[in-house]
Amino acid sequence: MNWRHIKLVFRKEMLDTLRDKRTLLGLVILPVLLMPILILGMPALMQSRMDKAGEELTVLAVVGAERGPELVSWLEATGSFTIKDSEQAEQDLADGHVDAVLIIPENWHTALQLEETTVLQVQYDAAREKSGLAAGKLQSALDLFATSIIKERLAARGFDTNFLTPFHRQLENIAPEEKMGSTILSFMLPMIIGIWAALGGMYTAIDVAAGEKERGTLEPLLATPPKRSSLVMGKYLAVVVTSMFSATLSLASLILSMAVAPQALASMGASSDIVFVLPPATLAAFLLASLLLAGLFSAISIVLSVFARSFKEAQVYLSPLSFLLVIPAFLTQFITPAEAPFVLHLLPIANNLLMMKGALLGGLTTPVLLVSVGSSLLYIAIGIVLTIQLFSKEQVLFRT
Repeated sequence: MNWRHIKLVFRKEMLDTLRDKRTLLGLVILPVLLMPILILGMPALMQSRMDKAGEELTVLAVVGAERGPELVSWLEATGSFTIKDSEQAEQDLADGHVDAVLIIPENWHTALQLEETTVLQVQYDAAREKSGLAAGKLQSALDLFATSIIKERLAARGFDTNFLTPFHRQLENIAPEEKMGSTILSFMLPMIIGIWAALGGMYTAIDVAAGEKERGTLEPLLATPPKRSSLVMGKYLAVVVTSMFSATLSLASLILSMAVAPQALASMGASSDIVFVLPPATLAAFLLASLLLAGLFSAISIVLSVFARSFKEAQVYLSPLSFLLVIPAFLTQFITPAEAPFVLHLLPIANNLLMMKGALLGGLTTPVLLVSVGSSLLYIAIGIVLTIQLFSKEQVLFRT
């Protein structure tokens, strides 16, 4: 390889990238705009829906209301239910006119007088979120009503009802504010940064091979003095740089979003005492993991782009690449690097996602870091060698 030739090819590809409006859209505009929307908009939308669900009254149809007027009155007094008369309660539930149905049995009054057990039937539509929430709300209300009946019976017998509550629970979260913030970030940040590191250079990867074929500029390029290996490395570095630029922009946009409105992300946690901090060491680990991801996906993208016969065909090949993140992301979603099996630190993509999680949560030891980086570099080297081999085969470059 000739580094002077590599530099010339790299400069050419970067200039072509900067002239392409589609590439600029995916490289700059989308990471900058999507991160604030995801970080600020989604939690706000979720909180709004939760608040709305909590404020809305549950529309409840009661079958046999005349059998238990005291129960119906008690439910209305809670302020959480609107009782609706319905002759076809089950049909109204299926049609969405009511959120839940309460069926009071015929022996309700008799069972209460004789202090026997009876059955209250609650019907709901599990296919509707609002109906499922209504069922949970109704069951909680019925539990409270049952407790009130028990207390009345005990009081009638001269017992102190306080013995029903031998203790009260008091939960205390000992996790520091910074650790709570890191835990929330660990669920979303590796995936988001990973996606941009993997796909940020997709259009550049398509353009450096399939695009050259379509424009008819690949043959003249192959006739120039640089060796195939130098051509591949120049193109490869251009794809890596665009991917890293996209990942870095998304990370910077995230940091800015957290600085402007930290309460948006804090609303996703169970506690309001949450602080989001990204120390320099954590940022460095994120950038390293992003670079390794970008390096791997850049190699894969160029291989597919070389194999494709046109720009559109390359798009078809490269579009599913995002799904390669799904399985590793699922495998690493609920574990830390310290808990992860050793094999996960050897798996491509999964090892880089674990590096990011380890940087946030701790547990990123030197041996784990070396294994993850070493295995990633091996996969990248394999991808580059494969790309050089494909670039050396005319039947692959110009297949019809």
